[in-house]
Amino acid sequence: MNREDEVIQTLVKYFQPHPRLPLPAGSDDATVISEVPGRKLTLSVDADMVGVHFLRSMMGFGDIGYRALAAALSDLAAMAATPLTFLVNLEVPLDLSLADISEIYEGFRPLMKKFCISPSGGNITRSERIGLVITVVGECLEGTGLLRKAREGDLVAVSGDLGRSFGGLQILLNRTLEGKVGEQAQDLIDKFLRPMPRIEEVQRLYAEEVRPRGGMDISDGLGLDAFRLARENGVEIVLDASALPIHPATRRFAEIAGLDPVEVALASGEEFEVLLVLDPADRDVAERLGWTVIGEVRAAFEPGAFVLRDGEKQPIAHLGYDHLVTSMEENGGSAWNSP
Repeated sequence: MNREDEVIQTLVKYFQPHPRLPLPAGSDDATVISEVPGRKLTLSVDADMVGVHFLRSMMGFGDIGYRALAAALSDLAAMAATPLTFLVNLEVPLDLSLADISEIYEGFRPLMKKFCISPSGGNITRSERIGLVITVVGECLEGTGLLRKAREGDLVAVSGDLGRSFGGLQILLNRTLEGKVGEQAQDLIDKFLRPMPRIEEVQRLYAEEVRPRGGMDISDGLGLDAFRLARENGVEIVLDASALPIHPATRRFAEIAGLDPVEVALASGEEFEVLLVLDPADRDVAERLGWTVIGEVRAAFEPGAFVLRDGEKQPIAHLGYDHLVTSMEENGGSAWNSP
């Protein structure tokens, strides 16, 4: 048996049968999904590459697998979709052992269990660096599903808290920070290594008859992502600095690092929280379910995204991360572009 066949035979154990996937699990590179009337399929693809999204020195192979799948599932959360399955394109350097590859797939297990999903196909190829490209397949009911829409008068809300992922990344890159931050350092590391896609949080809104006008997951920083949403809709998005959900651990990290906690919250990439645009009438329900209203949508002569601080409106489009401009290796893990 050659090495590729050996790897495939090892990974087949992660493929589980599903009533909607009639082909025998693990039998092929592709899969067939039985569609259900009244539901729409939703697909998304996400890449997690060493040197761009992580460094091998920062994390174990299980963490690499977990984060790659979490990032892809977060795209489904932002579409209000329920996951069905996923396919994996795994790029493997020669120095990775069979145990290392299996550990990457072990990293999928917590999310597979939580969302009752399994891989159902994919590809393995040799590469100079580790890379995972994951295609997720989900579905939503007809008449539901989030698009990137916003209009004047809407409210802007987010799930969870913002900024911890950046703090965790910096600690993993510079372990001397861990001792300075103290016991709260683990809260930061956990958010970076094991983010939770907000699929259930979005679905709870729909269960309460809330129909958000738009949404997107926060993967490149709230400042940059809010700007993209504003630009696509020809509006102005204005966020309230005092309303941003900033975890105490993030504030502690910012203090130690000499950074502005508001900027950290706006710029932190790979938070995998969801940014929602809501009708003001849905505010009470959203807040009861744990969402934080952080701003509003306004009419604009020129689209843009801003934060309101002490009565001053400041642009925030520069607070984010551009994977095509600077790599993690080149900037030491910085989460945002310099102003």
